[in-house]
Amino acid sequence: GRADLYDVRRAAAFYMVNHASFSGTMKSFGIKLPALSRTVNDLMLASKRLERVVILNRDFGDSIKVNDKEGTLHYCDPPYFETEDKYRVLFPPSNHERLHEIARQCKGRIVISYVDCDYIRDLYQDFFILAFERPNTMAHEEGAKFGEVIITNFDPRPIIELNAPQLSMFHDLPEGLELVNIPKTERKLLQ
Repeated sequence: GRADLYDVRRAAAFYMVNHASFSGTMKSFGIKLPALSRTVNDLMLASKRLERVVILNRDFGDSIKVNDKEGTLHYCDPPYFETEDKYRVLFPPSNHERLHEIARQCKGRIVISYVDCDYIRDLYQDFFILAFERPNTMAHEEGAKFGEVIITNFDPRPIIELNAPQLSMFHDLPEGLELVNIPKTERKLLQ
């Protein structure tokens, strides 16, 4: 009720343009507008899930350091390795290593989503790594898939075993989700 109607219309237009663009870049489009009822339902679900969430838009290192404590969950979705030039935000390749180093020192829990590639798997070999495939909307090919990983500094298996909705905002766990790396320190504890 506090927002000007003009601002509400701009927000709705931004949401629709973003939702209809490939990978949310708003640079290329494949218009297949979602059903309005699903859009409203998704917004309601997101609103409910994000009621107590603080979203920050600043350097990831500063954000994590300022807010890091036990009980905090940090979610990072950096530009994917070797696609940094596709984003508006400057993210030099050295930032991948900087994010890894900051994540290693994190007192809270951290979840990082990335492209699935050898460089990222090697860089984060001291973390838990879950791998899965998702539809590749950028490929313009029917059935194209894209490998992604979810990296955590905590054991995600209890969450996976519960089929907990925390791993997805709206839907079930990704198909083919597989734990592909357990840190060496954790492997020793399991033996």
